[in-house]
Amino acid sequence: MDKNQFNVWPIAIVLFVCVVIVLIVVTVQIALKNPVQLEDSFLMSYQEADASINDIQKEQKQFLEHYQVHFELPKQQSLEFSQGISFVLIQRDNQKKLVDAKILKAILTRPHTSRDDKDLEFYAQNQHYQSEAFILPDYGRWIVQGVLEIDGKKGYFKHSFFVEKL
Repeated sequence: MDKNQFNVWPIAIVLFVCVVIVLIVVTVQIALKNPVQLEDSFLMSYQEADASINDIQKEQKQFLEHYQVHFELPKQQSLEFSQGISFVLIQRDNQKKLVDAKILKAILTRPHTSRDDKDLEFYAQNQHYQSEAFILPDYGRWIVQGVLEIDGKKGYFKHSFFVEKL
């Protein structure tokens, strides 16, 4: 074997370690620039929901045994919801529409971000709960979620819809 022959393995190993270190630094920088969005299922923080998930599930089960929430969205969806969003609360026993529930909180949001969140106010009108008119800032998937209470039973609702360009 010739003593002047050059071995490239040590250089390749050092180069590989340097590339790994650079990739780790880039990953950390990207993670710091893009903060984690807060999860707001059940309109509470992740920690609050995690701590009381058993109670939430029990409340939701009791609510769904007695009531059903049915959303009514306009057929032609655009960014402008001049009629707002409406939903009907139906009693399961007799299929009677109810308007005596107390809506504790409702929001209009997008998945994976809270940047475009909008609080919604619903009021009773003709056996429906109707929100005020609003204009969406962008096309895409939207979620209406909220908490309501009737006869001491608390229910959580979540309805997704997609608004696309026509």
